[in-house]
Amino acid sequence: MIKKAVILAAGMGKRFQPITRVIPKPMLPIGNKPTLDFIIKELIDSGIEQILIVVGHRKEMIEEYYRDRVEIEFVIQNNLNGTAPAVLLAEDFVNGEAFALCLSDEIVESIVPCTKQLMDVYTRNNASMVTAIEETTAVKIHSYNSVNMTEKQGNIAKISSIIEKPQGSSPSLFTSIGRYIIAPEIFNIIKSLKLEETRELYLTEAFNLLLKDNAAYGLFFEGKRWDIGTKEGWIETNVRLGLID
Repeated sequence: MIKKAVILAAGMGKRFQPITRVIPKPMLPIGNKPTLDFIIKELIDSGIEQILIVVGHRKEMIEEYYRDRVEIEFVIQNNLNGTAPAVLLAEDFVNGEAFALCLSDEIVESIVPCTKQLMDVYTRNNASMVTAIEETTAVKIHSYNSVNMTEKQGNIAKISSIIEKPQGSSPSLFTSIGRYIIAPEIFNIIKSLKLEETRELYLTEAFNLLLKDNAAYGLFFEGKRWDIGTKEGWIETNVRLGLID
């Protein structure tokens, strides 16, 4: 059983400035709740018992808001040099177990929690990584990532590679959203990469090494992904979810 989850919430939120100079982007409200509340609820409803939030910019606001939640811990990403170094900070917390990973700028609305859907696929297929995927547009794919799939059976596809923010042509219009179940082997792979303070290192670089010798799958999940990484997406999410208690 997967009982631990990591949320990446250290970013500066530059596209939301000036408000994110004082409020961290993961705490921007959807209705009367911060974005993180929706993600944490998804994880708890999926059976997760321990959550580590990787914080950075305006971390004290996040820590104060969740200080009474005994299931939540924090680790600080002082150098904002990408998602791979951020995940590496969770190695001690994970302690050799498979874990769920969530990006903090996406909310998934679904009957069965998206993370729970991924857990089931991970367990059934003896996978090393499972991610939620959806189809996007030719315009948006260059801001996301592009998933190259080799086999598809029903709502599950085998992944051969993931291209981060492809320029020019892309392998497909299918993208991996910010929901994953990952085997602990990912930490040794991240440590094998060349970490540089001046270069942003994406987790997809580690995933592509993991995929060479291990099975990874994409799940066409049941539900609706809300992208709150842009002002337009945040406003749209508020219109749809902001009135839901």
